[in-house]
Amino acid sequence: MAWEPSTGALWTVVNERDELGSDLVPDYMTSVKDGGFYGWPYSYFGGHVDERVKPQRPDLVAQAIVPDYALGPHTASLGLASSKGKPSGEPLPVLGGFVTSDGNAQGRPVGVALDRHGALLVADDVGNTVWRVTGAQRSARR
Repeated sequence: MAWEPSTGALWTVVNERDELGSDLVPDYMTSVKDGGFYGWPYSYFGGHVDERVKPQRPDLVAQAIVPDYALGPHTASLGLASSKGKPSGEPLPVLGGFVTSDGNAQGRPVGVALDRHGALLVADDVGNTVWRVTGAQRSARR
């Protein structure tokens, strides 16, 4: 969970449920609404009913809040950092190379934060490293 600095809204990332197919269910990032119901365990991503759950609760599914931003299935997001309002558009990769071509993990990014200069800090609990990610450097014009 993290506070969005300009609005003070609380945001969280959610690792959704498994075993509904390789393209379902999207993990997500959303603002947290006081008293809000996000579907667990009766539905996912708003009103998408999980038929495996018995008994069903259509009354609760009708109240389920649609999350703000889908991250995609099986992202297993373990943290978030905020610098500007609500996310939009497609997620963009900013740091890669943690998995070799034969599927072995060389690192596992597990936590993120922003430093005082706006760089993204990423904790890697396999490589025992904190990565600092900055924007592309531009040459100064005179």
